[in-house]
Amino acid sequence: MSHTIGFNIRRLRKAAGMTQEQLACRLNVSFQTVSKWENDLMAPDLSLLPVLAEVFQVSIDELLGYNGKARKAEIRKLSVEAWKYRKEGDLKAAENLLRQGLLQYPGDDILLNCLLYAVEDRTERMGIATSLCETTADAEVRYDALRFLAEDYAAEGNYDMAKAMLDRIPELYFTKLSVAAQILPGEDRKVNAEKQKWISLEEMVLMMAALSRYYQESGEAELAKKERDRAEELIVLFQTDMNFADALREKLQV
Repeated sequence: MSHTIGFNIRRLRKAAGMTQEQLACRLNVSFQTVSKWENDLMAPDLSLLPVLAEVFQVSIDELLGYNGKARKAEIRKLSVEAWKYRKEGDLKAAENLLRQGLLQYPGDDILLNCLLYAVEDRTERMGIATSLCETTADAEVRYDALRFLAEDYAAEGNYDMAKAMLDRIPELYFTKLSVAAQILPGEDRKVNAEKQKWISLEEMVLMMAALSRYYQESGEAELAKKERDRAEELIVLFQTDMNFADALREKLQV
């Protein structure tokens, strides 16, 4: 449970065995000011936060009641739960869960990034993606947002903008997972290789679907069918998860 800075100042002051007057003297403010802080009637000036943290021998994060580890854990939990809803095909449940999370953690990049996968309204999705591109310090989130923008611009027929978004994404010929699977021993090799295997499978099916569409649009129906059939054989070969297999087949038909 998080607390206000006033609550934390009172708690830390008492833990240090100090009176309001003693703390006020250390900070060169009146004891009435300290009282107002502790009763959440006003907040300390930002310039006093480092001094308060030093007086109580705590970090500014602790003074503000910010628990970074707990926040990250909760955001990860929300992200995983939303992913499970998406995997089951319940986008609305995933969207609602993420919106509730954003009420608790406004503007969080990870939750907004997850929301891109759940929101079906293209205009809203593009707005979220554009905002993330401009504000996030997380390169992975930014590149994912650019990918969504490229896809949505293409869906609107605006291929110039789609290409402009793609130009902002660096071309990488390896992934962290693939490198880890090749150089790390033991369980690390297994975990990373397993994750990359399924990602690579999905990418392979998507590329075969893209080739099939190209051949179909070019009037080469036989080649288009051949590409789709080969993709279906690949899906059958790895059909251990029916939901995943059905999702791949859906992408193959697009």
